[in-house]
Amino acid sequence: MTARRAEFAAMIALAACLGAGRALAWDALAVWAAAGILLILPGWCALRAAGLERDLGRAGSAPVAAALSLAVWTPPLAVAYLAGLSLTFAIAAVLVAAAALAAAVRAPAALPRAPAAEVAGGAAAVAAFAYLAWRISTPIVGDALFHVGLMRRLGDAPSLSFANVSPFLDGPANAGYALPVLHAAFEGVAKLAGVDPVVTFRYLLPVCAALAIAAAYALAHALTGWRAAGYLAAAMTAWDLCSLINGLVLQINQPPPFSLWVLTPAALLLFWLEIRHARRAAAATVSAVAVIAFVHPTYAIPFLAIAAGILAGAWRAGLP
Repeated sequence: MTARRAEFAAMIALAACLGAGRALAWDALAVWAAAGILLILPGWCALRAAGLERDLGRAGSAPVAAALSLAVWTPPLAVAYLAGLSLTFAIAAVLVAAAALAAAVRAPAALPRAPAAEVAGGAAAVAAFAYLAWRISTPIVGDALFHVGLMRRLGDAPSLSFANVSPFLDGPANAGYALPVLHAAFEGVAKLAGVDPVVTFRYLLPVCAALAIAAAYALAHALTGWRAAGYLAAAMTAWDLCSLINGLVLQINQPPPFSLWVLTPAALLLFWLEIRHARRAAAATVSAVAVIAFVHPTYAIPFLAIAAGILAGAWRAGLP
């Protein structure tokens, strides 16, 4: 019962932070609270409904919640496209779906026990990397101009369709983002927070960076059973993100890096649970893979290759 109250308290806190951020024009607070409501909460409720939180743990639940939140976004966004509705419809539908999933969950969260010092230390490390990513972030340049333009077009369009949503004036829809789930979710955060898409995109960077570090730790820990492997994977991921291609962490809020560093580990975590002992993770696994295909189609191929390797390794090792 205490855990259930904590969940409701967290939901109320998110709503309060959103209201305070909007009222006081604290853009960062408003964006982060809106991200919690639209990018984490629906997926958290979904994985809770499937009873996966104990198997995923705290670190694993974060990226999986993000992936499943985008899965919750997909059907209403598709309906909006087909029926010519605005993005506001999709936002409202996601909020209703999250409320329905929260109401359907009766049991308290069954997260695994862990020392308070370890949980606090892990949270502090993830927050520190998120802060670093925020501090070294750059203005909107390069590919980010395209992605923010698509966000703004989704928000401004009175009705969504494949013909009228393009980041270019009077241009066609981009083939790689025909149903731009991630862009729609990010624009939904901007609308809910009452913040311009450019500002929202920058403030979402530390959120995405935090999810990437949590995903690296969770996947390595799940595959090896060793916390040390998780710590090493998180450290190497942080190093790689800060050093690859002049700092790939600066692009972690763009679909390609987000797909690779957040969505792919989330889908692999679910796949690992499914083939080991948690068959109830099957639907969540399929949903996460579908999200990768919608966010950036080419990254579904690396997932399939890695998943095939994991499956072959598990079979050769005689794992149940």
